[in-house]
Amino acid sequence: MIESEWLACSDPQPMLRHLGCKAGERKRRLFACACCRRAWHLLVGYRIQKAVETAERYADKTASETELDEASDAAEVAYRFGASNTGGHAAAQAVLSSTAGGPDAARAAVFAAQGIVNPKDIALPSEGEQVGLDAERAEQTSVLRDIIGNPFHTNVIDLSWLTWHNGSVLKMARAIYDGRDFDRMPVLANALERAGCTDADILDHCRSGGEHVRGCWVLDLLLCKG
Repeated sequence: MIESEWLACSDPQPMLRHLGCKAGERKRRLFACACCRRAWHLLVGYRIQKAVETAERYADKTASETELDEASDAAEVAYRFGASNTGGHAAAQAVLSSTAGGPDAARAAVFAAQGIVNPKDIALPSEGEQVGLDAERAEQTSVLRDIIGNPFHTNVIDLSWLTWHNGSVLKMARAIYDGRDFDRMPVLANALERAGCTDADILDHCRSGGEHVRGCWVLDLLLCKG
């Protein structure tokens, strides 16, 4: 895959294949979780939603192996016995994949899309269902780009941005990440600009208006997350 193909791609599967292990376990798991969150309305019950949250925390090293195992068990129970709502079975399977780890990120994306669109026959979706599946996959690619950025470019931070105004940029980035307050990304861009940032990729991404999730490449860059 070349850069123009990465930027134009509307299916996360070839993008994930291109990245391979270069994306890292954390990034791939957080992508899987983000796909599950797009099907949040189908995840009925506290335990199945908590499983996604636990997988996210595990990716960021704030949940233990035991907690992840418990999350995986809860997801499997929901997948096998509890997901009776429309699309819920596939969505629960997506959560199960998110608890399995980075290598299952592609499967999580597939199952989440199936849950959201809920085609009667996944092997032969109707024309309308195929349109829905294609649209959801395109949304997933936007999420993947939010997490990965442009793998054909390298962006670096200037440490002076992080120390500006008593660490205001760093404090804001951490608050946005921890609180999932992603609608404040344009405010972060303004602070970065005042701190001396002129990197168009960083500023434009913050102001893009697109969906931001845990693992957003700009926040990861500022918070030194892998």
